[in-house]
Amino acid sequence: MKLKEVGRYWKELGLSWLMDLVMLGSLVYVNVALLVQLGPYFQNALQLIQDASERAAKEEIPNLNALLTNNQMFMNNFKVIVTGILVAVLILLVVWVITQTINWVITYRLTKKKKPWWKLALQTLLAFALLIVANLIAASIFQDTNSIMPTIGTSTAVFLIVLIFLAWSLLTTAVLVFPEIKKIRLRKPFVLRWLGITAVKAVLILDVFWLARYNGTAAAVFCVIILFPFLTYGRLAIAKESR
Repeated sequence: MKLKEVGRYWKELGLSWLMDLVMLGSLVYVNVALLVQLGPYFQNALQLIQDASERAAKEEIPNLNALLTNNQMFMNNFKVIVTGILVAVLILLVVWVITQTINWVITYRLTKKKKPWWKLALQTLLAFALLIVANLIAASIFQDTNSIMPTIGTSTAVFLIVLIFLAWSLLTTAVLVFPEIKKIRLRKPFVLRWLGITAVKAVLILDVFWLARYNGTAAAVFCVIILFPFLTYGRLAIAKESR
């Protein structure tokens, strides 16, 4: 996008920036709320698991799950934790669909392409669902590497997890940027453009996490000034390459 086009479409670009800010703000708020609200329940549940494990070892009880499921106090804590997580996921789902749909509507408008907003909404919903699946698979791989008898090594696990999220990113990006699914063509220029933007995006996100360890304000400023504008640029650049 040329400089004069930035001035022409400053409202759309500003709205896109705002949507990314809302998404990040919601993510931070929900995570902090979960830690504050569910923290005591997590501690209680972990303590009850530890007590049950000690009892199972002392009394040679083979089924630890039976002890936990029959413990009403543990089940009460467990239900609160599960309910809280489900509510958090639902909130993030709503915010994700709204913000990402608006962002892609803006992207299509600026690149002179057409796709009904409701299709974009459904596709952002699909992207969120696939992201949940990707996180669950990654969590199961991570859990395996930390078990007593892991079936895969740490380096292999990291490679598989990175591969899973790259596949998610490529698939969902292709579905969103092409006007019709049947017209998706993963040609070399498109894949290279996606790969380059994804690599830069990953580096910027890692920078945010690194800054957040030392200064939360610096991390927030970095997001506002550098990360969010690049996310908007990335959507526009990939969308143009998909023509």
